[in-house]
Amino acid sequence: DVVEDYFNKANQCFGEAANLLQDEMSALETDSELIWIAKGYLALYANTGTSNYRSARENFNAAMDVTQGQSYAANLGLGAIQFLQGDFKHASKCYSKILSNYPHCAPDVRVCLGHCYLKMSNLEMAKKCYQRALTLDVNNAHALTALAMMEMDNERGAKDAHRVKKNVTKMFNAHRQNPNLAATLNGLADHFFKKMRYNKVIELCSRSVERTANVEVKGQAYLLMARTYHKENNFEQASKFYKLARNN
Repeated sequence: DVVEDYFNKANQCFGEAANLLQDEMSALETDSELIWIAKGYLALYANTGTSNYRSARENFNAAMDVTQGQSYAANLGLGAIQFLQGDFKHASKCYSKILSNYPHCAPDVRVCLGHCYLKMSNLEMAKKCYQRALTLDVNNAHALTALAMMEMDNERGAKDAHRVKKNVTKMFNAHRQNPNLAATLNGLADHFFKKMRYNKVIELCSRSVERTANVEVKGQAYLLMARTYHKENNFEQASKFYKLARNN
């Protein structure tokens, strides 16, 4: 597997870098922060297994130690781990800490905090986070997608064509800003499913699966593909993707 090969090579390089610097700096020197962060993110994205989370957390905590708890990137990484493990309350604390220490940080931090509130069913706070991110960056694809999907879920079954069109427009705008964002691809696929443009659904969902390692997002894409094949009476393919959706 090409991706796994690159991860292994990167891990080897980080290990060699750490060994070369070992004699020149203390484990508690600030200069070592970048190595801890790099190794943490490598562990986090190489695999989403428990052992990788543990390794990632250890490296991020090491980066926090050498920066007296002020490492921006390590806080982001720790928040990501807690979010992926379903600890949305503590993940939100990580992102809130970043906003407190770095009020001019990237808008995506507010999007991450919004995702935490959304998972905790605090829709009002989630919406405020997404809207604030868009105030800072009107073309933020993550915020546009999250806000559109949240509002579409709230309005599911609504007959207000203008509001539906407004949210679909947000989704298309997000896609223009970032054509590879898997959540946006799924949102557009859902739109085309309702329009019965099934070839487009399969195309978008296939691209979504290729571009994300997020289990939940993959599962959404597989489910849409299964429903599409079901509608086309292709029961063999439908069964295949229902199983994939269930396993994600």
